[in-house]
Amino acid sequence: MARAAATNDNAVARASHLFDLPDELLTQCAAALATLQSVRGADSAADLCRLASVSQRLCRLVLTDAAAAALPWALALRHNLGWRCETPHPSSRLYRALSTIERVTWKEMSLDTAHQRVPSLAGRSSSAACRLGPALLMYGGTLNGNFGPLLDDLLLLAIDCATGRVTVEAAPEPPGGRGAGDPGPRRGHSMTATALADGEAVACLLGGWGEGEVPMVPHLLHSSGAGSAPAFSWSCLDVRGVSPSRRAFHSTTEVAPSRLLVYGGLGVGCCRTDVTLLDLSAMAWSAPQLHGVPRCVNGRAGHGAAFVPRRGGGGGGELLLLSGAMRSASGDAHQYSVDVLEVRLHASGREFLERGFAALELSAAAEGERGFAARRRQEERLIAAECSDPYSGPEASLSDSGNPDRLCTHKAGAVSHANLVGAAFKLRAEAPSRTRTELREYLEGATTNHDRQIERAVNEAFDASDEEVAASRAPLLELRWSDDESWASVRLEPVRTAWYATCARSVLVWSGVDERHGMSDTLTAVDVDRRIARAVEVNADAPFPSPIPTPRGGALCWPLSPHEALLFSGSNHGDESEMLAPWLLTVPLPRTP
Repeated sequence: MARAAATNDNAVARASHLFDLPDELLTQCAAALATLQSVRGADSAADLCRLASVSQRLCRLVLTDAAAAALPWALALRHNLGWRCETPHPSSRLYRALSTIERVTWKEMSLDTAHQRVPSLAGRSSSAACRLGPALLMYGGTLNGNFGPLLDDLLLLAIDCATGRVTVEAAPEPPGGRGAGDPGPRRGHSMTATALADGEAVACLLGGWGEGEVPMVPHLLHSSGAGSAPAFSWSCLDVRGVSPSRRAFHSTTEVAPSRLLVYGGLGVGCCRTDVTLLDLSAMAWSAPQLHGVPRCVNGRAGHGAAFVPRRGGGGGGELLLLSGAMRSASGDAHQYSVDVLEVRLHASGREFLERGFAALELSAAAEGERGFAARRRQEERLIAAECSDPYSGPEASLSDSGNPDRLCTHKAGAVSHANLVGAAFKLRAEAPSRTRTELREYLEGATTNHDRQIERAVNEAFDASDEEVAASRAPLLELRWSDDESWASVRLEPVRTAWYATCARSVLVWSGVDERHGMSDTLTAVDVDRRIARAVEVNADAPFPSPIPTPRGGALCWPLSPHEALLFSGSNHGDESEMLAPWLLTVPLPRTP
């Protein structure tokens, strides 16, 4: 590093060479200078300032890039150099590198269970996993390709990146035991990290199969204690509203704070097609109104679900539902398509009613050729699903699903009972002085719902407690099946129970079970912004052929950072010992041009 007397010309020359170095090396230089500062004092402080000045582009690329803000090396630079940027200016280069994934590396990790007795991990599949704070957790599952015993253990994983070792042990329990809400043995369930209204971080377990079908009762996993020795206990929730029908191999995704969206799964002899919301701030189930129609009208099971937040913040985003299998009267069929649920948040009841539904209804009169074409695509999909009436059958089941409280209507401006009640609650919370008559008159003018439906919603809003009304201040959700034709050209391997990992604004899809019970070894990246899928090179930079994981189904994924994910367990109905080793997938950090 040059001395303080260096000229501006020399600084420019140094900058030119710095940009030819990889970001990792620049990070190491910055960290080394930060360490030397305490020894060399002012000289090193000047070096740090000069590096910050010369490397303004590095500062801009690394520290203000929303997609890379949580990367370990970005945090190290921010901590060691003290760089602060009040107004973020996302880096197009780093953003493209993280969203347009072209190559990845696999690294085999070693597994350590020696110091604790842990039930068998070889061939374990149909488990559920999540990351609750720093804890990597997995629960239940089965062995021997779904023919073995059902499991009810909660396991805790710890990763030592320096040694490449993954330790698995039984999760510690508090003195009182696992708690009254112990879910019991099951497979095909979901476990999703979220938070309660008071901010407590929890994991919510739903559904699955035990010895028979299991009710969709929410089981919450709580973490008590601090530091490196937390204890975990279960509780069972008493939730208002009509819970969804029993299912396994569904998806549960947090699409807004404390709001979990449940989709699909296998029921008795059928695939579920409905969408249900669990609001843990209001402790209530609801059935949102859906606009449009999915490409897979008969539902999905064993699919992937990845929520990608809307660019620019503000809440909402896109929920990708990938591959899986559907079941109909004509038999099972594996899916290669992608369905996308567009999620929008409305902060006020007025915005929700006046702007939400009327803008989303597809109308040929309002939208011309685009609206007509969209309506034709909708009709063709439903007719292909053997529905004589395009507006009865799958689309009706998506909004109704046998629940008398769920209205299925196709008039612009008419909303489902759950959303009508939600708007009534929110409007009352926003204007506590509003009377029943005033609220009813407002809803009559803002919607085309029947008078009795409006009266019922108004009564529920005024009969509710103050706590329930206060909880309704959370933004209201609006859901629409995307009709963007770009998604129709995205094709994935037709598999179920594949492995999915989200990296920035891409979703990685690997392996899974095909229609003939074979195991795919394809790794594909779905680029959300470009609406394309591409094959990904694996270990392309290795000097000689390096090992890759054995293809499998039912494996677990833990995101470790925006560019790293852990693969663990799964089954290939063969030599299950090959499934024991954990694998670390890494997207190489981009190099400066």
